Amino acid sequence: MLRNMIKYSVLIVEDVYPAQELLKNFVSSRPELELKKIVATTKDLQEALNNDEFDLMLLDIHLKNKSSIEIIEEIENLPYIIFTTADIKFAHKALEIGAIDYLLKPFQKERFDEAIHKFLTIRENYTPFDMYRAIKKIEGDTKYKNSKLSEEKIDEYAKKIIEYVESTKAFKNPKISIQLITKDIGISPHNFSQVINQKLGKNFYEFINQYRIDEVKKLLNDPANQNKNLLDISCEAGFGSKSVFNSIFKEFEKISPSQYRKKIKGT
Repeated sequence: MLRNMIKYSVLIVEDVYPAQELLKNFVSSRPELELKKIVATTKDLQEALNNDEFDLMLLDIHLKNKSSIEIIEEIENLPYIIFTTADIKFAHKALEIGAIDYLLKPFQKERFDEAIHKFLTIRENYTPFDMYRAIKKIEGDTKYKNSKLSEEKIDEYAKKIIEYVESTKAFKNPKISIQLITKDIGISPHNFSQVINQKLGKNFYEFINQYRIDEVKKLLNDPANQNKNLLDISCEAGFGSKSVFNSIFKEFEKISPSQYRKKIKGT
């Protein structure tokens, strides 16, 4: 049964044709959604947002080497946003903007449906995006305001978390989650997030991916692995996708994995 027979209009922001087609298929599979427009450039995005109204925007970040982030930060009346990108480094920015979800390419239909469910749940409350964004900002600002964790306890937990991750190499599990770690070490997920955020200045994905990148570098510097495929090395370090691995490695190291390998070989 449809939710009050309402169809929510969708704007797809994507410059790669196969990705456009995939998103079109995902949207068409949802009776609550109606595709209204597809744009592939920042110019078209700006025009669409200034001249039309949309309920939901599926937003890729890099459009013809330009960032869509710069455009949406200039627009006052935005639709709800779900990021659809291969670049993990804007996850923090997405939270600041008030995005409903951050889908990291390549993602499956189940993950898309999960994000749409979040959107529909929020829209059932008839909350305008600006109000939703303001609420999320307030929640972020006061997230740990009432925390009862002392500095000593934060230090203790930080040590416990680091020792666990390093001794078990939990980061090598591509499906590792906060819940899996906290279940083993007896710290609540909320306290875990607070500790790595306040003590280490990272979110969970940054925390885990730093270990994975360090592991990749360790493996690449091992002469025994000089002929091993980069994809095999990334999988061994815990990455579950080639595109995600390449994107995260370049973000952390400022060069691609293949460039790093050439650098250590001196070629």
